[in-house]
Amino acid sequence: MSDPLFYTRLTDVGSAALNAAITGGQGITISELALGDGNGAAYDPDGSETVLKNEVYRTAITSITPDPQNPAWLIIEAIVPPNAGGWWVREAGIFDEDGKMFAIAKYPEAYKAKLSDGSAATLTIQIVLQVTNTDSIQLVVNPLDGYATKGWVVSAYPWASGVEAKDASVEKKVIDPKRLHQTLAEVAAPKAHDHQIADVVGLATALAAKSGGEHTHAYGELEDKPTTMAELGLVDAYTKVEVDQRIANLVASAPGALNTLDELASALGDNPNFATEILNAVGSKLDASKISAFSLTVLALTTSSAWREKLGLGSAATKSTDYFAHAGNIAALSAAAGVGQGLGEGQAWYDVSSSRSRNVKYQNTSGRLMLVQILTSNCSVQWSKDGITWVTVSRPPSGHYVCVVVVVAHGHFYRNTEGYRHCSEFR
Repeated sequence: MSDPLFYTRLTDVGSAALNAAITGGQGITISELALGDGNGAAYDPDGSETVLKNEVYRTAITSITPDPQNPAWLIIEAIVPPNAGGWWVREAGIFDEDGKMFAIAKYPEAYKAKLSDGSAATLTIQIVLQVTNTDSIQLVVNPLDGYATKGWVVSAYPWASGVEAKDASVEKKVIDPKRLHQTLAEVAAPKAHDHQIADVVGLATALAAKSGGEHTHAYGELEDKPTTMAELGLVDAYTKVEVDQRIANLVASAPGALNTLDELASALGDNPNFATEILNAVGSKLDASKISAFSLTVLALTTSSAWREKLGLGSAATKSTDYFAHAGNIAALSAAAGVGQGLGEGQAWYDVSSSRSRNVKYQNTSGRLMLVQILTSNCSVQWSKDGITWVTVSRPPSGHYVCVVVVVAHGHFYRNTEGYRHCSEFR
């Protein structure tokens, strides 16, 4: 039979320590497992080693258990967490509490990745060590090490049967979710049994509560509801007929009874044509021919001075041919009329050319509508509400320039796919 390719053996130091322990009746305490890369190549340990050729990692041993099939074999396990790695494993050493290497293993070559490598996982190192007396080997476990092997968990917490789960007759056993659900359903299911009526707690009180007493209903649920004031018990209220009669009596009464109405007339200047004059004054503010039941046709700002006068703009609308200036005048009127802050009011043009870059989206965070004026060539000006779906506003022919003005709502974005020759924002 050929020699095994991978194996674990006691070191010379370990053999001497084990013999002394067996002879003297004392135990050997091992605590740590070290890993190494063999300086880049695997080798065959002969037992004379006292250290690994190139140690790369050391950790506490998590368990030492006898092999169920061979009591002379010890299964030694340790766990390497995901955040450790970036090296190869070709050799392993087992150390006692004095820091001496008790055993050495030729380990199958494996790479332990770390998180920065893009893939990392927990690595469980398992080494089988054959000794003549397993009772002489002890383990020191650090209670702060939060790892347990699968074998230890299975042996320490075996599966509970359905009967054990239902009767709660054992502790420290595991139950799967399906069996737990079934067990809880069986335990919670009502069981048929008999009681004397007198033994039922609270039954008499519950029956007494159902025998009568006050309760409420919505008014609409009532039958034979009262419909007259007499049925409602109202004796000091006027009916509709009585109210109409009192109004008629007031109109037909002597002038002395109309003092209140006379005082209202005096406040209005005793003008018998007050209503007509108010309607005419309102009508003179706008050409009636421009008003229909559902639409209002507004004349262009460049028409007659009478239109400017009707809007109360005076000469303001003639001082500039810039439509944005007219927009500002209209916005000011809107604010004065209490209809909100319009486009142009409190806003101005800002040159942002130096801070704009190609294919970068910019968001309107001003809280109002914003105009963006872009001079560009050989590229597309785009806008989007969500910054994901883009709408192309313009793309001029090659070698041409175009000046694009877009309206960007609050929270929306704009961008240019290439570069900006000039960019201004009206905000």
